[in-house]
Amino acid sequence: MLGDLSKSQTYKTQDQHKKKKPTLRSKMATVPLALF
Repeated sequence: MLGDLSKSQTYKTQDQHKKKKPTLRSKMATVPLALF
């Protein structure tokens, strides 16, 4: 439960960053998160 909450929070912040600047780094950052 806690892990899911933290995951959704990180995804939300990443979405905000993507809207600002969809960079390769942000895309790569989502990969390790998806693995976990």
